[in-house]
Amino acid sequence: MNGKINSYLTLSAIDGPGLRFVVFLQGCKLRCIYCHNPDTWLPDNGVVISAVDIIQLMSKSDEFYRQSGGGLTVSGGEPFYQPEFTAEIVYNAKKNQYHTAVDTSGCELLSDYPDIVKNTDLFILDIKALDNKRYFSITGDSIEKSIQNGIYLSSINKKIWLRYVIIPGYNDTMDEIEAFYNAVNGMKTVERIQIIPYSKIGIHKWRDAGYISALENVSLTPPEKIRDFIDFINKKAGKIVAV
Repeated sequence: MNGKINSYLTLSAIDGPGLRFVVFLQGCKLRCIYCHNPDTWLPDNGVVISAVDIIQLMSKSDEFYRQSGGGLTVSGGEPFYQPEFTAEIVYNAKKNQYHTAVDTSGCELLSDYPDIVKNTDLFILDIKALDNKRYFSITGDSIEKSIQNGIYLSSINKKIWLRYVIIPGYNDTMDEIEAFYNAVNGMKTVERIQIIPYSKIGIHKWRDAGYISALENVSLTPPEKIRDFIDFINKKAGKIVAV
């Protein structure tokens, strides 16, 4: 089966356990103001490739993925924008005995996609904000499905990594961090929580794609404030990685 990808990354050390082959799918319905890959938004862009060819590309560094306990991560864009293609990728990865991960915003109900869930070992779930108005101002969508997905994955014993990007002026208050912790505290299969300070590393991609970033001139959150957030979550949950 063919689908569209934006790009791929070999030997990543941050997109799941071990070293990862990360494939960035094309297309996303969200318009996150902090997105580092706005060039992945439009579905008409991208490169056509088959799921089998993706595994063949990955196999060129096979020994590194296997020896490190790594595997394949499907990212984007949004993997659930091309659900059939995502299902085919993780199926072929599992067929070749690779660990699989899917990095998703949770904007679709994962329970509607059993073929993806069945063949995915780890879900990396991005939580943008907990207040629905803030969430909408960041993404153009609502928060409900993301939280439902975390609860669902936990109920079927699927491993979860949570990511929370600190966006200056949007979700960088202690009240929001406490709301985040309270919302995810019941997700018993969460292995890791990543508190990630927003950076402007992807701003040039907005310009290249003809977009204007709402965060172009924003002042970044002070490191000491990020540390306070990390300390709070770490004290409560004991599962923290700062990136």
